[in-house]
Formats: sequence, structure tokens, C-alpha cells
Amino acid sequence: MKTWGSFSSRQRTVFVVSVILFIITVTILYLTYPLTQNAGSSNGYMCSKSHIWLPRRLDFKGCKTVTGTIMSIKVERDGDSHALMLLDKQYRGLLTQQNYAKKQGYLVIEDACHNKPESLPAKLTCRNYRSPFPNPIVGRSYEITGNYVIDDWHGSWAEIHGLSELKQLD
Repeated sequence: MKTWGSFSSRQRTVFVVSVILFIITVTILYLTYPLTQNAGSSNGYMCSKSHIWLPRRLDFKGCKTVTGTIMSIKVERDGDSHALMLLDKQYRGLLTQQNYAKKQGYLVIEDACHNKPESLPAKLTCRNYRSPFPNPIVGRSYEITGNYVIDDWHGSWAEIHGLSELKQLD
């Protein structure tokens, strides 16, 4: 058996680069693909972690249904549609301190893969999938079911991230 010193400098370099690439690939796969896709159910709808970029950055708290009024909509470069929802009184306990400090007391509603993404990571996350839901209309009331999460990367505010159902109420 050869010792490390018996390999040429080129062979050692190829080995080290291969190990580094392997570690990077495994890390990306670990961060990108959740161990389980199922995130529970609410109001008869199943929630899923699929098509969510880096799901490990989110603290999944289960599948929830909420009602409220859409206050604003923004389409992001990653293809997701972000809305801010003024929750009906019975759901305001789902908000965190950061929702009040950074989101004016609104719940973030993030519909994954709503539009064509521009970045490669988002393209990979959304491959062969487009959200079936239309953008909600500002000022209208909705019942929304999806993954209730705390977004640890963006200030620990609460979100419904990845929709399972969107129903206009008015």
C-alpha cells in the first residue's frame, strides 16, 4: 500500500480537490432536499416541503389554515410570490415579535415557484413545477393553507411558506 508521500503532487492535488467537491455536493444536497416531503395536513389539505429552496433554513411548525386580508404582493426574482396578510383576530397568535417589528404585524405568505425563477438554485428547486394558485388580490380576504414556519434566516418572522390551498372569501 502506498503512503501519502509516495503520490505525486498532481495526484495529491486531484485527491484533495475531489474530496472538497464531494463535501460541497453532499452539503448542498443536505441543505436543499428535506429528509421528508410531507409536512402534515390542515383543513383537509396536505402540506409539502417540496419546491422550497433550502427547507432547513425554516423551522416547520406544521400545516396551518389561516384567514385574513391581503395587504401587499411582491414577486421575487426566485419565482416566489410574497404577500403580507393582516390575519383575522383568531390567528394573530401565530405572529412572532419579528412580524410586528419587521413586517408591520402582518403574516408573510410565500407561494413557492409562482413565477419563472431567474437564479439557478431557484430553477432547480422549481424544476417541472409551477404553483397552481393565482396571485391573491390586495384588499381581498382569503383562507390560506400551507406550511406554517419560522424563517430563521430572515429575522425569525412567521410565514405560511408553500401553499396547499388558496381560497378567496369575498
